[in-house]
Parts: sequence; structure tokens; C-alpha cells
Amino acid sequence: MIEIVFAGCEAMPQQTESDALLAGALTARGARVSLAPWTGPFAPFAAADAVVLRATWDYATRPDAFRAFLERLAREARAVMNAPALMRWNMEKTYLRDLAERGAPVVETLFFDADISAEALMREARARDWADCILKPVVSANARGLSRFDARARRAAQAALEAASAFSAGGLMLQATLASVSEIGEASLIYANGVFTHAVLKRPKAGDVRVQENYGGSTEAFDPPAAALATAEKTLAALDETPVYARVDIAPERPSLDAPWRLMELELIEPDLYLDPARTNAPAELAQAILKRVG
Repeated sequence: MIEIVFAGCEAMPQQTESDALLAGALTARGARVSLAPWTGPFAPFAAADAVVLRATWDYATRPDAFRAFLERLAREARAVMNAPALMRWNMEKTYLRDLAERGAPVVETLFFDADISAEALMREARARDWADCILKPVVSANARGLSRFDARARRAAQAALEAASAFSAGGLMLQATLASVSEIGEASLIYANGVFTHAVLKRPKAGDVRVQENYGGSTEAFDPPAAALATAEKTLAALDETPVYARVDIAPERPSLDAPWRLMELELIEPDLYLDPARTNAPAELAQAILKRVG
């Protein structure tokens, strides 16, 4: 029997509903699945036939320890999904700059050292005619440290800097706010071994840009238009290797489904994969992708 360990976190001792569906699909195909926190004993990971990172949702609060965990997985685990080197690269959102240089349609993003002043931040935004902006840490998850602010107001820029810096000692990233996120939403397209399986559309609550449900956002099944699929597939084509699972978060550059879509984030470490048997056969497809890499 193939032994698979899902890496999670101590704050979530049970599998998420989505991950339980994936575990069930793996079990139905002859695997045995268990869950272990990435901060706990390493023995379960060393003994497993495969380690699949899932709800390691606190990694951004302990980035150095998480990098060390990935390095140990690379040395001692039999199979890891996704590849440790790919996940190390994906930890810092500077990967967006790498993808843009490789031709991926990334939303324009500026990166700064954490000690940038509010005045310098405002100058950079004004030089691009950005007024409504988003600032966040380059190592972050679940919108931690994200601030939306008026880049013409020094007090607002300073508050955004303080909020982002409170969650990270590393660098910061600045983007113009896309009106399409508030008016249409942000789409998450899920891929298994490079093959599209399903998508959801996430909408923020009124007056917000954070689409996560814990901030009042909503999620619904989504049939992505051709332009959205093209953006996601061009993004994945820019990678050095095909991930076992990937979530490509994208939004139209203007409030129209027919507009070109831009990459917001590429999630390769611990994304919610929005598995729901009422939507698609995605749990089975992802299980097959994992087992193919094991054997």
C-alpha cells in the first residue's frame, strides 16, 4: 500500500473538507493517507512514499523554519509534491517578477526593500498614475499584511507600510488596484500535472478587495473564458517544471470577462484547491496526478 502524508499545521489537526475529498480519492485508489504538522516530528515524512504539502498555512509566519523543512524534504523524503525547489521559489512573491521576465501576463508589480519611506512609495505610484494601490509583504498568505490605500495621501501610505511590515521583515510589493476584482472578482484556475480541472470565481464583499471567505468574500463555480485559460496556461508554460498541482489566480485587467486576464498570484505550496464533488471530477484527477508521480 502506498503511504502518503499530507503536511499540515498544528493549528489545523484535521484535514480541510477539500483535502478530505482528495484523501478519499487517493484511498479509493489503494493509498493510505495521514496528516502530520510540518513543525512536528520529521519521522512521518521520512517514512512516507510521498509527502504532499497541503494546509501548511502558517509557513509565512515562520519562513526560515519552513525553508529548512523544504530542504530536509528534498534530502530525506522519497517524493515531495510540489518539488521543494519549486515551493522555495514560490514562497516569495518576487516570483511574479521572474514570470513576467519569462513572458507571463503578470499584473504590473513593483518590489521594494522593507525600509522604503512613505514618500518614496508615493513617488513610485505617482510616476505610474496609480492612486488606488495595494501594498503587501513578499512573504505572505491569506492577505496577511495587505493594505489598500490612496497613494496620494502620506498618512495612508505610512499606515500601509506599517501594516505590511508588521507581517514580514522582508520586502514589499506594490500594485495598482484592479477595479475588475471588486466588480467581477478574481478567478482561481486549478491544474493537475498541467491539465486544467476546474475553476472558481471569488468575489470580495462590498468595498473590499480581499476575496477570501474569512474576510467576507464568496466563492462560486466558474466556467473561465478562453482569455482566462490562455493566461493561466501561459503562466504555467513559463515554469521550469510542471507542478503536480497549481492554482492560478487571475483577474481581467478591466471590468469585462472579455478583457485580457492578468496573473495575480501563482499558488504552488498550500492552496485551497476548491475540491467539490458537485462541481467536477477534480478530486479523482488530482489523486491520479499524485499517484503518477509516486510510481
